[in-house]
Amino acid sequence: MNCGDVERLLDAHLDGQLSGSLRLEFEAHRVRCRRCQQTLAMLEACTHVIATDHRQPALSDDFTDRLMSRIADGSPRLRVRRLAIGAAVALQAAAAVLFVSLMWPWQAPPGRPELPAEPTFAHGTGLRDQRALVEAQEVLRSEILGVMSAKMEAGRPIRSHWADLVQSLNLDISEPLAQQLQNLATGDFLGALMPGFHAPPPVVSDKSFSL
Repeated sequence: MNCGDVERLLDAHLDGQLSGSLRLEFEAHRVRCRRCQQTLAMLEACTHVIATDHRQPALSDDFTDRLMSRIADGSPRLRVRRLAIGAAVALQAAAAVLFVSLMWPWQAPPGRPELPAEPTFAHGTGLRDQRALVEAQEVLRSEILGVMSAKMEAGRPIRSHWADLVQSLNLDISEPLAQQLQNLATGDFLGALMPGFHAPPPVVSDKSFSL
């Protein structure tokens, strides 16, 4: 048994409730431990004084009235205090809700995504008009190349006929296509097939004018 066990059994020892082996262990530790001896001696002295003192203090005549008046005076104060505490808690909760409502970033519901606008081209033409123009130019180019190829195979000159051919087809041609036709008419076939390329001028010699 140690000092902690003795301290827990002090009240039972003073009341005479220890018995058997537990009492023997308690007394054995008391004999060996100086600190527990002093503690137990002080408690036994206090117990003896309290047990032998039978005097009772005399109460004043107005003791009961003063006690009841204090109890009566304390009740309203207690109610007011409780009401004040409740009001303070309610105000704090309202302030917290207001703060959150003001600081929280409200987000509008996402709307429908905007569709991209239809692509436009120069001169106010749409995609359909642009495709039609390209197809018309391709048809015109193939027709002109076919006719000119036939003239070249037949050995007929084509320089004076390319403008009449375009007019007979009754189609509007763009400036690049007109330049290609001009190249064909003048014999610049590379310039017609590869826009931007200009063939060098033919070399004129005396043999060119020989019969």
